[in-house]
Amino acid sequence: MSEGVMKGNIIGVPNDNTKIYILDPQERLCPIGVSGEICVAGNQLARGYVNDSKGGTFKESSVLNKKIYKTGDYARWLNNGKIEFLGRKDTQVKIRGHRIELYEIESIIEDNPMVENAIVLYKAINNNEKELIAYIKGEENLNLSKLKEEIRIKLPNHMIPSYFLTVKEFPITTNGKIAINDLPLPTTNTTRKTLIFNETEQIIEGIWQSILSSPNIDLDDNFFDLGGNSIKVMIMSRLIKEAFEVIIPVVDLYKYNTIKLLSLRINQVNASHPKTDAVKIESSLETIQNTIRILTNLDINDEK
Repeated sequence: MSEGVMKGNIIGVPNDNTKIYILDPQERLCPIGVSGEICVAGNQLARGYVNDSKGGTFKESSVLNKKIYKTGDYARWLNNGKIEFLGRKDTQVKIRGHRIELYEIESIIEDNPMVENAIVLYKAINNNEKELIAYIKGEENLNLSKLKEEIRIKLPNHMIPSYFLTVKEFPITTNGKIAINDLPLPTTNTTRKTLIFNETEQIIEGIWQSILSSPNIDLDDNFFDLGGNSIKVMIMSRLIKEAFEVIIPVVDLYKYNTIKLLSLRINQVNASHPKTDAVKIESSLETIQNTIRILTNLDINDEK
């Protein structure tokens, strides 16, 4: 991503007796405006942690030719000589083979002028399946659907959060840090607004419920706002083909992203009534559940 869109907190300048270096993964000095890891050097630096046999944070830098302390924090130098803090190094996660930095997603979200702060987590939601969750503090009239459409233009699919939750304030620990573990998980216990489903809509609802692990889905609920992503779209395409014996292009599944719209699209493609063979539908749902378990295991193995 472009370094120009990243935003963080200004933490000032180092003390006179402290040397601060911002280094890339090869421990080379980062130019002004380029993010890297904050490393500390100076006479006051400790020899290391007690009983730390690995010595990963305190080490001799072969590039700088001096001992440094690797903080695990990301930052960058600004033109005025101050340091801008951008997040923790341990926010790196691996999703479907891609290593991503959660703070990069946060920076893109915070690029919206109506967003004050954003925190992105990668946590298990349903059936131990991990998803990206964006927690956003912003103005009251912030439109989450429009925000999600905006970041879809700027980020690849695997970096787009499945859930966007607004918070009035972030929970704070006694040390003044954000209490990550106290942030609420998305809930599927919502009340359905529309109760009438035709035959096509009922089948789509069953497919969505299995894919999204959500018991309550409204006709006008957006598939992606409920946790849908690129992998789940591919699975939905396969199940629709099995259930209705029609092929709906993946690009259409992004466009017709509610049960109501998708039902109309399917009926347009196949003018006759869809076949509702219960055995076929049950088999399809079993297939999707097995597929989700496989994908979940792949993600877990990726992280190890």
